[in-house]
Amino acid sequence: MTSRELTSRELLVYQGLERFPSGLRKDRTAEFKDFAREISNSITGYFLKNELPELLYEPGRCIISPNQFLLLTVHRVKDRPGLRKWLITDGGLGTVTMPTYYEYHEVFLCNDVTRPRTEKVTIIGPVCFASDIVYRNKLMPQVYPGEVLAVMDSGAYFTAMESSFGFARPAIASVNQKTHRLIRRAETFE
Repeated sequence: MTSRELTSRELLVYQGLERFPSGLRKDRTAEFKDFAREISNSITGYFLKNELPELLYEPGRCIISPNQFLLLTVHRVKDRPGLRKWLITDGGLGTVTMPTYYEYHEVFLCNDVTRPRTEKVTIIGPVCFASDIVYRNKLMPQVYPGEVLAVMDSGAYFTAMESSFGFARPAIASVNQKTHRLIRRAETFE
């Protein structure tokens, strides 16, 4: 196996293919061969006189993303009847959730995943700027201060894109069946 730099065209295609094509069946997990078949079928007609391009596959996202989740503690619930309800958490776009700006990640209430989802809320982070939003109008159950939300599939790019914009970076723990270990200690201002 060799490694090399990607060309600008390869990089552009790579960055644009974060999800499987919409034509794939949704009732099963797609495999790389399905993904490759969809791409091949889509581009073959454009390369009749030329050699087909090489398809490169970097599986990092599909390996790491589903194996991590982000825990957000709800510190305050702000309710303005008739307008909106906000869940103010300890993480947001300005700290650790940049990928929720352009990707969908399911959110669950950790202590009661069966609690009925009855209201639309806006989940926000602690940073005092208008874009510190995890999700707008997310259908959630009634949530109370102190409860913890899990943002699923957060393995790809959450840590790499986190910011310490006015806040210390949180701890990261690894859990493997019955064992656990601290990977990064929570930062402090001291």
